[in-house]
Amino acid sequence: MEETAPKIVILILAGGKSSRMGGIKQLLPWKGATLLENAIKQANMSNATDIMVVLGAHASEIRSKINERDVLFIENKDWESGLGTSISCGIDHILRNQIRAKGVMILLADQPLVDTAYINKLIDAFLQGSHGMITTKYGNREGVPAIFDQRFFTDLLALNKDFGAKELIKKHMHSNLGIHPDGKALDIDTQEDYLALLQRDSKENNKR
Repeated sequence: MEETAPKIVILILAGGKSSRMGGIKQLLPWKGATLLENAIKQANMSNATDIMVVLGAHASEIRSKINERDVLFIENKDWESGLGTSISCGIDHILRNQIRAKGVMILLADQPLVDTAYINKLIDAFLQGSHGMITTKYGNREGVPAIFDQRFFTDLLALNKDFGAKELIKKHMHSNLGIHPDGKALDIDTQEDYLALLQRDSKENNKR
């Protein structure tokens, strides 16, 4: 039987070394789980059809500590060459396995405030409109989380350390629809970022 619902694949990028963090960032505790488990949970509860996690540095340790079954792990052997290679690695898996996706969402494991509601907001905008890209607005620029139409898969496959998703978004600004994240697109890159996140969460919990 032919599928009627368009397939949306989420690629969660979790291949970085976390050198600025001083530890394995993907495994930092968050909401009773880890940053990566939280990203997987939010993605699994969304309207996406397939969830894949691209690992790189610390791949074996991360896999051993992530209790998730409804996700496919892909290992990027070239992770040291940058984020672009993790994206191309995920796209390569999609194309080689002939997964007929209408679009791919690029999601980062270190944006813990990106929740299911925001993921679905991007998916809805993509499915209900005609834009080739749905991106997240950061002031005067746009970035990920973002959804790319299948017509950009060849471009995503060619990403490398010198040419990443941000450059692709800039190149095709006429195809973009930028969505305001309302404070949800917070990156956790350093220990200071992480401690500020925990403090913020503690204050919000105390208000309830």
